[in-house]
Amino acid sequence: MRNSTIESREGQVKTPNYPLSYSNDAHFRLHIKATNTSMDSERLVVRFKHIDIEYQENCLYDYVALQAYEDGPVTKLCGHHTTNMDR
Repeated sequence: MRNSTIESREGQVKTPNYPLSYSNDAHFRLHIKATNTSMDSERLVVRFKHIDIEYQENCLYDYVALQAYEDGPVTKLCGHHTTNMDR
């Protein structure tokens, strides 16, 4: 498993081994931390150019998971997406 934390006002993230496929049984957790501790004045925006992850109906195996805070709800994305990524 590879883990990483980013604390920055902006940046770019790519999967390990990009642009080649990620390896089987790869686990990667990225914690993106807002630089401003006051969440009232700023928000964190995550934009994807595209997602190309093996599709499975409930995103059980391969997925991108977004979670606003540690015990908050999780949104999972999987499949192939190149448009309408500003959802």
